Amino acid sequence: MLRFANDTDDIAYGITKLTNLFDFEEERAKFDKYVVIGSCRDGDPIVINTNENDIIEELDHEDLFSPIFFNSSINALAAFIIIYRDFEDSVLTEYAEEGWRNFYFTDDQFDLLKSRMLYIDNKALMEYGFWKDELDILVSLRKEYLKK
Repeated sequence: MLRFANDTDDIAYGITKLTNLFDFEEERAKFDKYVVIGSCRDGDPIVINTNENDIIEELDHEDLFSPIFFNSSINALAAFIIIYRDFEDSVLTEYAEEGWRNFYFTDDQFDLLKSRMLYIDNKALMEYGFWKDELDILVSLRKEYLKK
């Protein structure tokens, strides 16, 4: 699950610099380049890296905020969210809520999801990161569920 910041000046819920949320003391300059726009399922911040052409990264909070590639741009992230929503809608249309909860999806549905993502931002599926991990989890859970 992804959560995104609100349009507010509230530091906890709005878009803000990572250094406004955490006290990095002497490492402040290292982390000042990150603007937090949301968080991932495990609470890792989703950030814009302003020193790297505004790529989107996830910062692993359990590994001293080490960066993990997410998307090449905010536009690619937006497109991926729409593509993923369309995938969910197609599964729900075909199998209803039970289908989504039980990871029913066809190879064709998954292949369309993956090919659309590759077309928009192939780096997001080629490197270790959120989206590659998300697709691997979907396939793994489907395999696990089908064994039952």
